[in-house]
Amino acid sequence: MSKKSGQYTPSVKLVARVFAKKPEGVAEKVASLKSLIDAFKKLRDETETPVKLCLVVPVSKSFVDHDCGETLAALKEAYDSDPDISFDNSNLDPFCGLLNEAAALALMGGHTDMLVISPEAASNLTKDNFEMMIRARHRGAKVVGLALKELAESIRAGAIANTFALWDIVALLSVGGFDFRAANALVNDKLQAFVQGTNERGEEIFYPQAGVEEIIPLILLMRTFGRCIAPLSPKDPGSWKLPTEPAGLERHIKKMAAQSTRQAGMAELVN
Repeated sequence: MSKKSGQYTPSVKLVARVFAKKPEGVAEKVASLKSLIDAFKKLRDETETPVKLCLVVPVSKSFVDHDCGETLAALKEAYDSDPDISFDNSNLDPFCGLLNEAAALALMGGHTDMLVISPEAASNLTKDNFEMMIRARHRGAKVVGLALKELAESIRAGAIANTFALWDIVALLSVGGFDFRAANALVNDKLQAFVQGTNERGEEIFYPQAGVEEIIPLILLMRTFGRCIAPLSPKDPGSWKLPTEPAGLERHIKKMAAQSTRQAGMAELVN
């Protein structure tokens, strides 16, 4: 925000969480990021808004989801020639702590906004989509999300997802950031909560309550700032790549089947 004019002057840090659980998956994970890297470079060349990209690797073995320890070095070897692309490890949990840390570092670096993006949604990172989101921020939105694929219905209802979400950093941190009640479970957590859902075949599934870290800050942002959430349909509808390996695809299906139940559970925590 310009102190002289009071006008919103955006500077955006793109943040993507990246990890490979096993060393044998590192090469494929690094190669899969090329589409995100290419989309970022194209966007940077086409938009007037200053943008930078940071790939963050969660490395703490205290949490269920963490990197094998080899991804950061492989990323730097493959992509470390662009001054607008940075790489970092995080010892915090990948759902909440990592993003809070990334937001704080982005703010310290002079950025007004953090765009959290899933590498699988990279094809949606276009000039038209990006600038449409920036215009929503100019109109006063504190968080803007693209309604993508399976999540489109809930995103249009206001449940913005970090698959593709632009956050006003100061507003986000002013309501406490991403609440640690949605944090990734600790490895030795014997009391991890699960929720029940139903898959497309009508079968019961169970999935960890942890995640959907967006819900609590979204509710607190609305309570603080009023109507400040902007769900948008993409102008350039890209793809959202699903996992190809059987275990990853099964996890994704269960995650989607339990999504609304998990969101409701997080909402209940803040009444």
